[in-house]
Amino acid sequence: GKQSCEVYGLKLAYSKDKMLDGKGLLDWLTVVLPLMALENVSEIWCEKVNAFGMGLGAAYTFGSICGQLHQILQFSGIKYTLIEPQKWQKKIFTGIDVRLKPKEKAKIAVGRLFPGDKTPSHGGLLDALLISASAYQGNLPYTDLSPIS
Repeated sequence: GKQSCEVYGLKLAYSKDKMLDGKGLLDWLTVVLPLMALENVSEIWCEKVNAFGMGLGAAYTFGSICGQLHQILQFSGIKYTLIEPQKWQKKIFTGIDVRLKPKEKAKIAVGRLFPGDKTPSHGGLLDALLISASAYQGNLPYTDLSPIS
């Protein structure tokens, strides 16, 4: 039977083989796309991920789901860019102690870029904020790490 999980307000159904409900995701996008247009969002930035360290079955499922998401973005006409974690992290984490764990560095970077805002605790949401900050700042080497307004 179908199971589901919720990802940032999006309820995704998947079958016992853990494949995404592409139609459900596309239906969700039909709501999100007009909102993106109202906000003048012209591009989505996604982290370029890999299945390093996963078993064969998990890597297959992971790759299949990533492929489905990429297809839905392509079919929707949304421009999207894949960015390697090392690329955005190198720039966003400038000046942060390299000995810290990635999640700790992310919390510091979010606090630095969005001072006064409550820092989310979910690692994926932290990364999403930082990837968007990287895109917003032109994905250039950071010389100015002032807050984003």
